[in-house]
Amino acid sequence: MNVPVETARETTTSPSERPGSESDWPSFVDAYGRVVTAWFRQTGLPATDVQRIIRTLFVYFHKEFVAVEKEPDLRFRAWLQYAGHTSWCRAVEILVEEHGEDSNSPMIPLLLSVQAHDSFLHMLDAECSRWRRRELLIRVQALVGETDWECFYATVLEGRPIDDVAEANGLNQFGVRAAAQRVQQLLDDNYRQLEERF
Repeated sequence: MNVPVETARETTTSPSERPGSESDWPSFVDAYGRVVTAWFRQTGLPATDVQRIIRTLFVYFHKEFVAVEKEPDLRFRAWLQYAGHTSWCRAVEILVEEHGEDSNSPMIPLLLSVQAHDSFLHMLDAECSRWRRRELLIRVQALVGETDWECFYATVLEGRPIDDVAEANGLNQFGVRAAAQRVQQLLDDNYRQLEERF
């Protein structure tokens, strides 16, 4: 597993598990709405078109979000890809119907592009992975001692010299490496468990 750049100290509750109820919807929108908005803005579309597409997409995301409760065995990552694809297709239908395929609106060619569709789904999957890695750091930090975490955090996430970390924690270099390795092993084990569940 690649250790993420993000740190557990910056992390809040992660929406990386299968939606459980309507009450989970705001946290999903907060997490994924931000990256969806950023993705559409980088396409160069006018702000009004970006807002229109996002509103339309999330209407259908919400429908899939509510419906997923009827699919207890569906994993979150699989659901996210399905919901992303379905919402994109429904948004295309609605917006093309409103504007027409031959419209001069720049959003129509984008929405009809297979490349844009695939890039959109890839972005959702990457964000899912990022949230999951952040959640993983929180879980593991709660399982290890403070010194082990500080050694891992400082050497792996911050890239500080082992000598400095050893001095700050009253350890030798071997102790710092051993502490960081214990945390890394827990990260690897918990990562496999998360992937199996979600």
